Amino acid sequence: MRAQFGPRNPKWKGGTTTTKEGYVRVKTKKNRDKYEHRLIVEQQQGRKLSRSTHVHHRNRVRDDNRLSNLQPLPASQHPKYREGGNPPRRKSKKSVLDILRDIVPF
Repeated sequence: MRAQFGPRNPKWKGGTTTTKEGYVRVKTKKNRDKYEHRLIVEQQQGRKLSRSTHVHHRNRVRDDNRLSNLQPLPASQHPKYREGGNPPRRKSKKSVLDILRDIVPF
């Protein structure tokens, strides 16, 4: 008996799997696995994403791949978003004197 691949196999689950990190992977037509969130952004933009482009999940839920929850970012900016879910706010630079005024009244 010949092995059955893809939809012909009785154990076929639609070509999606979830990684241990919680990301959804999809089997493409070329029989390769690809992250679903990257496929969705590629379809929306009408082009392939470069390897240096990361896709950030705004609500930090890795299997929530709604377009409204996905944000493409350059790899250099992604760690800033990952830590808090949204871009960090710029902290105002206080001088040492201002910090001391807040702690010790003059």
